[in-house]
Amino acid sequence: MSATTHVLAAPAATTSTEEHTDWLELSALVSPRRSASTEDLIGALRATGSTDALPEERQVDRGSEQAQALAESAMSLAEERAGSCRRRQNYPYRFAGQSLVARPSAIRSTYAYLLLLSKYGENAGPPAVPGASLFEDVAAEAARQYLGGDATGAKAYNFGFPRRLAPRGFGPALDQLCGAMGEGGGAKSKPSQAKQKDAKLDLVAWVPMPDARAGKVIGFGQCATGRNWKEKVSELQSGPWCRLWLIEQPPVTPLRLFFLPHRIAGSDWDDHSHNAGIMFDRCRLAAYAGSLPTNLRTRATAWTEYVLHDRLCR
Repeated sequence: MSATTHVLAAPAATTSTEEHTDWLELSALVSPRRSASTEDLIGALRATGSTDALPEERQVDRGSEQAQALAESAMSLAEERAGSCRRRQNYPYRFAGQSLVARPSAIRSTYAYLLLLSKYGENAGPPAVPGASLFEDVAAEAARQYLGGDATGAKAYNFGFPRRLAPRGFGPALDQLCGAMGEGGGAKSKPSQAKQKDAKLDLVAWVPMPDARAGKVIGFGQCATGRNWKEKVSELQSGPWCRLWLIEQPPVTPLRLFFLPHRIAGSDWDDHSHNAGIMFDRCRLAAYAGSLPTNLRTRATAWTEYVLHDRLCR
């Protein structure tokens, strides 16, 4: 990458601290020196000429002191993100003074994949790779690991449309899912079933019981990669979903899980969690899907490398 020109646009001072930190992380990925510092961010912010547009409560003094305060806040947030990824190796950067340094394996990390997906969208990858389906696979693995992974025998099933492995039709896919879970009794026979694709259900994860009886931990998951994710947080309601589409209501209502590649600000977390259920943002996904199965890791890395070269390197 050292012979390329990097085309990462500088952020405006008036954007959020989350976006300033994203800029630091992206810059470290594409920089020839594999790092980005608060001084780099200060220079970028000042170059936009946007510090004068800050609201009064976010201003410190004119010029460089404003940019300095914003850059320090962004670096502090990077530290917070690293801690939120559960293990330091799941966050693909290390800290060196006031610099963020990309680890040698950064491009192969789940976090880098999610960062680029958040920034450029699901259609930014290779034309032959369905971006939404790839994200659902990563989310399904995170859900499975959150429920204990191999230690508990946790399972995951990708139900989102278009289905690749499961039956294409809504009813047959739901029958297969219920058979795998050992709950639900299959799909209700009703005229509206023929028009359904996935009824907002992208994935299901559960922990089997040794007696194979109904009544266990089940998670119903919805994925949202776009910037309009706030419009979707209440779409999937697991109790009504089961009553509407399943022959038998599970005795334990499935948990609601919501997956997105963006990093959600702490100030917004409670409000969205009440509406979405258990949210998995970028850091939580990196925490539980930091170690992907080999095939999935290969696909996510190929997507990351394509986007880096297509969008950020010329």
